Amino acid sequence: MHFTAVKISEKKDVSVKTSVKTSVKILALMRKIPEITIPALAKETGVTIRSVERAIEKLKKENKIERIGPDNGGYWKVL
Repeated sequence: MHFTAVKISEKKDVSVKTSVKTSVKILALMRKIPEITIPALAKETGVTIRSVERAIEKLKKENKIERIGPDNGGYWKVL
C-alpha cells in the first residue's frame, strides 16, 4: 500500500476556498431571488442544507445579509 501525505493546512485552504465560493453563490441567488428558501439554496449550490445554514450565519455575522419578515413569507436583503 502507498499513502500520499496531505498537509492539514492544504485541506483547510481548500475548505475555506469552497466555503467562500458557496457564500458568493448564495449572495448571488439571494440578490436574484430574495424569497429563496434554504433548501432551494442548497439545491442550487450543490451543498447540504447544513452547509447553507452555516454560510448564512457567517454572512449575517459579517452584516452582508439580513432576513426580513418570517421564515414563511419573508425575504433576504443583501446589504
